[in-house]
Amino acid sequence: ANTQSLERLTQKMGASLKSVVNALTPDELNQLGLYAAITYGSPAQLCEVSHIGYQVDLQGNSLLLEELDPLTNLAAYRIVQESVSNAVKYALCSNIQIRLRVGMRDDKILLFLSITDDGIGLKSLGQITHGFHSIRDRAMALNGVLHVHNLPGVRVHTLLRQETGYLSAGKNRNASPHSAKISPLRL
Repeated sequence: ANTQSLERLTQKMGASLKSVVNALTPDELNQLGLYAAITYGSPAQLCEVSHIGYQVDLQGNSLLLEELDPLTNLAAYRIVQESVSNAVKYALCSNIQIRLRVGMRDDKILLFLSITDDGIGLKSLGQITHGFHSIRDRAMALNGVLHVHNLPGVRVHTLLRQETGYLSAGKNRNASPHSAKISPLRL
């Protein structure tokens, strides 16, 4: 009886989490999908009104983007959105490049996000803002990692991992905790 109660509770929690994610998901992500929302949505529009060049490149098996669950889609979108917002506000940059690379390894979908600006870069760890911590937390929640590189400009490099159980479950994945590898913010 206790096992059945826990299973019902887990199902209810999964349904609640899914409804919260759906409520918090930007319309452009729901309507356009991840690639188009990043390419034409609010990150691109912010760069346009700020007179900053903006380029999005997609590499790998683009069909896998359609297989990403709502949590992974939302995390990827928000990571790009926050990175672009930080670059526009603080970097004094003239160009931002987004690279999405998607593939499979060991029954996991791997989504690499690289957001690079040609701005002034970070002078110190003191410039690591709440936005970077939010990006790190989103990546860690999906068993991913975040690296922030100080080049000329800044490169935010994130890896998100998704179990393929979402695919085989008919896109009705149970909400289960992910183990997280903690990766420090690196400059």
